Amino acid sequence: MFCPSCGTAARRDQKFCIECGTSLQDLAPDSGEVPTIRAADGVSPEVQDEVTRAMGPPVDPRLRPPPGTADPSRPPSDDRLTAAGTARSPAVGGRQAWDGDPDATTRLPAIAPADAPTRVDVQPVGREPAADRTRAYARPIEPYRAATAEQPAPYGPDEPDEWHDAGIDERPRRRFHFRVAFLPALLAAAAAVIAMVSVLIEIRPDTPNAPFENGTWMVNDFGTNNTVAAVLAVVAVVLGAMLWCFGFRWGAGLAGGGGLALAGWAALLAGLAEWRIADAERLAGIAPATIGREVGYWSLAAAGALGVLVFVTSLTGSGRDRQGGLDPWIAALGAASVLVAAGGPLIPLGEADVTGNYNSSSLAIDMPDLFFAGRLVQLGLFAFAGIVGFLLVRRFGLGLAIAGATVVGFQLATAATDQTETPIGPAFANPGSLDLAPHGVTVVGMALAGFFALVAVVMALLDSGR
Repeated sequence: MFCPSCGTAARRDQKFCIECGTSLQDLAPDSGEVPTIRAADGVSPEVQDEVTRAMGPPVDPRLRPPPGTADPSRPPSDDRLTAAGTARSPAVGGRQAWDGDPDATTRLPAIAPADAPTRVDVQPVGREPAADRTRAYARPIEPYRAATAEQPAPYGPDEPDEWHDAGIDERPRRRFHFRVAFLPALLAAAAAVIAMVSVLIEIRPDTPNAPFENGTWMVNDFGTNNTVAAVLAVVAVVLGAMLWCFGFRWGAGLAGGGGLALAGWAALLAGLAEWRIADAERLAGIAPATIGREVGYWSLAAAGALGVLVFVTSLTGSGRDRQGGLDPWIAALGAASVLVAAGGPLIPLGEADVTGNYNSSSLAIDMPDLFFAGRLVQLGLFAFAGIVGFLLVRRFGLGLAIAGATVVGFQLATAATDQTETPIGPAFANPGSLDLAPHGVTVVGMALAGFFALVAVVMALLDSGR
């Protein structure tokens, strides 16, 4: 028999309903029939069984769609399951039976036989509760929102290639990473500072009135613009090495170019110091003298060697940029301008000829070979840094060309405008020149090189902005 209130099956000898507590004593013990419930009787909604209320009102068979079409009274999942071949239970009593639908949230009450215990299973059929299903359906939305959100900006042009090779799509925060060029850069700067503040050579004649110059010489005694020129090279070396440690490739170029400029400066000053020593040694038979190469001289040699080492170690940052390189036409014109500027100090003047760049045969005075070697080393390193730097068509090369011209550019500017007491130009002076004024070809070539370097820098900045 069944409870007249909730429809729960009850045993034959049961007196009260185990679900709603309704008395079952008035029911016939043998038939188990429940009085018929009609809509006209005005039964309240509480009398309807729980599953009927959850399913909604009965569906009129006349309003059902033709076979093969979607039923609007069912959720979309039911139509998809039907189209996929999932069987549904037939309509019972004008309603759709949901006990066979795998999309149903709960299972319909299972009616046990009259002589068996009643068990109502209201747990999900292999599915999570409705609230959990809602959360499960909402979870995939978050990854979709994260995927469609605006992503951070990509790498800049100066990021190391290892970030790109590692598959990193976001620009990481720049941090200091020790680079191999950093230590020799610091050592080169220290050696250059010691050379600038120390005595390079000392010549003390044993007799008075010696026919050659004597005394002590420091850096500025060979040219009053040498100290500031060296400071510019040192700043380029240290600053470039520091920037390269933060991942800027053009910083590696600055360090390498500054190292070459420092080596050229040291070579020129060493040649000028050997000129004074050679004069004293040539007249030693007439006036003996004590000649000494002091701490500043050896610091000068160490600064030049470490400058070359800085350039070699900076080549680790010469890789191709992720963005496009520099404009090849600007790079070619800049390289040609550097070549003209480097060749300007080699033009002979007066009675000298081209041999005056490597020996004294056409010159009025006798000069040592180390003097010619020093000036050629400075011009050669300047030309190498500028030409190779421009033709690399990379930001590393641009930094190399600019920093490689720091010493020569400052010497040219101060000598052409006569800004200090006794400034010297690039490579000291032209062969056979009666003064230390730089040649006009050198001035024009350096001006063009500076112009094209400025254009290349502006174009690189605009390219980085895009």
